[in-house]
Amino acid sequence: MNQQKKLWRYIDLSKFIDLLNRKELFFTRLDKFDDPFEGASTQKDYLDREEFFKNSELYSDNKENKYALFLEHNNEQIRYYVLNSLNDVQESFKVKRKLYFANCWHLNEFESEAMWKLYLQSGEGIAIQTSVERLERSLKDVPTKYMREVKYIDYQNERFEGEDDQAAVYFFKRNHFEHEKEYRVIIPHVFSKDDGGQYKIVDEDEQNKHFGIHIPVTDLSTLIENVYISPTAPEWFTDVVTAVIERFNLTNEKGELQRPIKSSLKQIPFY
Repeated sequence: MNQQKKLWRYIDLSKFIDLLNRKELFFTRLDKFDDPFEGASTQKDYLDREEFFKNSELYSDNKENKYALFLEHNNEQIRYYVLNSLNDVQESFKVKRKLYFANCWHLNEFESEAMWKLYLQSGEGIAIQTSVERLERSLKDVPTKYMREVKYIDYQNERFEGEDDQAAVYFFKRNHFEHEKEYRVIIPHVFSKDDGGQYKIVDEDEQNKHFGIHIPVTDLSTLIENVYISPTAPEWFTDVVTAVIERFNLTNEKGELQRPIKSSLKQIPFY
């Protein structure tokens, strides 16, 4: 992918202030997204998996950890599920969603009028514009992360193809959402505990407490290339955003104080 491709994140002012104050990006736990198909299989992949396990030795001689599923986190193998039946295989996919967290951007060379409407309930919002390369540099200290475009496919007639890592399933969505042009950063984050066995296990109570997690960025001036004002924002809102930028001393990579850019969608037409 072209590393200079532009990414956009449309947020309200409170989330912008939170980002500037914390210097951290918020990652949402994958099972907390509205789309119930997050982490689900396509119909063809599901049937292939069902056939494979029906012909396997899954139901016999299941000694401890023989059919355990593991996720590597902080250089440790953490057991998150043990398979005993085909139903357990399906359940393991739901459980795994709780162990991954995502931060999502819109991939586009221009502002999107649709995204302004979709992600902001009022006109008092902003769009952070960065690039693939800037986002990668901002998260260079995160040891394990997966970053790429989401692929939009037909979940009834296609299979997952082209990706081969532990988070691959989370970079596919139904083609009904293609308008989102989503670019994702996904990281595993496991709250674990000892249970006296060979491996640590997931601390389910602690994992369930966290709707999301905050991940530090190396430098806000690297992450944020430009700040755009919503096209429907009142005039005074630009002054407020400017004051916030000055309060947190948000500069560009040259060390100059950033200035918010008014949306090009607010331009006056010529007749």
